[in-house]
Amino acid sequence: MAALRGSWHLITMKIVRPPTARVELRSGVHLNFDYPSQLAPSLVMFGDVIDPEFSLLTDIARADWTVVDVGAANGQFSLFAALLHGADVHAFEPSDANI
Repeated sequence: MAALRGSWHLITMKIVRPPTARVELRSGVHLNFDYPSQLAPSLVMFGDVIDPEFSLLTDIARADWTVVDVGAANGQFSLFAALLHGADVHAFEPSDANI
């Protein structure tokens, strides 16, 4: 059902072509992005890009951790890391298009 909703959201974006779009990630946070330059279709369709690091970090993270996301792209990993037991997150992205 979630993939069907995501597919509908993707189709709607392609028809309407908004300058910016928003997707709710499976973690519950919302990610805003420029459309179409930052569009990640799988992110819109499934609510995240399946990353094995998420489950590993959820299991091993501690409250005093500092997480550094180098090459943060659209910020999905940074947003997820920010939910980990109050971790301090620093995200760096060299591409002007993604900043």
